[in-house]
Amino acid sequence: MEAVIISTSADLTDLSKDTKAIAFSFRPSQSDLIKAVKKCRGLKKVLISGGYELHVAEASKRMLEVMGIELIFRDLGIQGQRIRTMEV
Repeated sequence: MEAVIISTSADLTDLSKDTKAIAFSFRPSQSDLIKAVKKCRGLKKVLISGGYELHVAEASKRMLEVMGIELIFRDLGIQGQRIRTMEV
């Protein structure tokens, strides 16, 4: 599965409704996550850099869990790169 890389909050407007996975290269706020979920009805996975794991609100984690969206924290290795997708 390919994940669309989100570099800024503004990139959320470019998401397709068919997007299945997204990777944030920044720490998303709860409103960023809500926008992504509303825009991508079939969203299955959200990837966030492992360094932000302690900084993502518990409410955000719980919201994704309730919606059946897998939240993955790992080293994404995408900072500073100009790629649009990555393999999950």
